[in-house]
Amino acid sequence: MQSEAPATVQDLFEIWMKQDISVRREPRGAYRLRLRAEKHILPHIGNDSLQAVTRSRALTLLRKQVQQGHKAQANVTLRDLHQMFNFALAHEWIPTNRIASINKIEVGGRNAIGSRYLTQEEIRELWLRSNGPCGITTQCFASIWICISTLARIEEMSTVEEQEIDLAASTWLIPAKKNKSNRDHVIHLSDFAKKQFEILLNTPRDGSRYLFKSYRSEKCVTPKALNFQISHRQDGESELDRNSRLREGVRTSLRLPGGRWSHHDLRRSGATLMALLGIPESTIGYCLNHTSSSGTLIQVYQKQRYLSEQKGAFNLLGSELARLTSAST
Repeated sequence: MQSEAPATVQDLFEIWMKQDISVRREPRGAYRLRLRAEKHILPHIGNDSLQAVTRSRALTLLRKQVQQGHKAQANVTLRDLHQMFNFALAHEWIPTNRIASINKIEVGGRNAIGSRYLTQEEIRELWLRSNGPCGITTQCFASIWICISTLARIEEMSTVEEQEIDLAASTWLIPAKKNKSNRDHVIHLSDFAKKQFEILLNTPRDGSRYLFKSYRSEKCVTPKALNFQISHRQDGESELDRNSRLREGVRTSLRLPGGRWSHHDLRRSGATLMALLGIPESTIGYCLNHTSSSGTLIQVYQKQRYLSEQKGAFNLLGSELARLTSAST
């Protein structure tokens, strides 16, 4: 596999972009990577030989970002360096990747847990925007409102099968193998949530058991595909965003006043709305399917008690969502 090694880091970067990144990433992702490199990597070590880039030299340029207050961005730059020098190692242009031993803790620290949630005003606006000419699929529309009304994780939602939904009993069973807590989780479906599932049940799926069937295969749609639609409808007016394949009105169609949002923020938004409605934190935790540290017997008791409380909580949340969205229709 060994071929003539690039003379400098700049040369390595160009080869990596052409032979690897252009194949693995969308044009927008590749463009963002180039912008990062031209700002944070190449001005500092672009003229260095590959062997001259030591662990300490890489840490120096990364910590410059940290000192400027950009910890999360420094971690992204570290990831880019890891991948680029692993590419060089795979081609035997360097004997070892000395940057590989650098971890996030030494640079920007662990990524902070997100705190973004949608306010009641933003929920109203999102309902209007998602019902407008935003160009998202029926699946993506349903996923937004299922996520906020059931507090389900996107990975649990995208794999939902028809037999797991019982509209007559108003329940959704998420099997243990499909959820993070590794136990069966029953979600009570409010009238608002049931309407979203009815949308999916009435959408042609070519006989597939998956409610979120992929348009490209017999499998279910991936979380990445749903998030992609949402992310690229929150773009701005920068040069990068103007390169979007979406027309001008569509690429900003899901932007909200509080900034960018994702499916996980919808889950947090539903839980926050529950808290504003006066639902106890312990009940919200059960609705979120958080793991309990209590003993087995206590968990059995809590399960019986919380099934009733969970039903009330989800019905209250659904009623509030119905009120907010009807007010904005």
